[in-house]
Amino acid sequence: RLQRIAIVDIDIHNGDGTASIVRNLRPHTETRITGHLTRSIVPTYRPWLDGSDSDNVLFASIHLCDSEFYPRLAQKGTGESTG
Repeated sequence: RLQRIAIVDIDIHNGDGTASIVRNLRPHTETRITGHLTRSIVPTYRPWLDGSDSDNVLFASIHLCDSEFYPRLAQKGTGESTG
């Protein structure tokens, strides 16, 4: 059985999805839009094995988002979307 795990995300995109999975290892709350102008705060917690998971997981995300790489979120200096 694995005792510890390291998730290292090195690429040109941020690791939002992986970060969300790791964040759910600890109990916390999220604000969800449940209707027109209606929000609710809900608890969320999804451990992989048990409550000590978060003590045994390291997540590191290193990424580069230059104007030459997809998804080309912004032009340098303008803040305008390019696609």
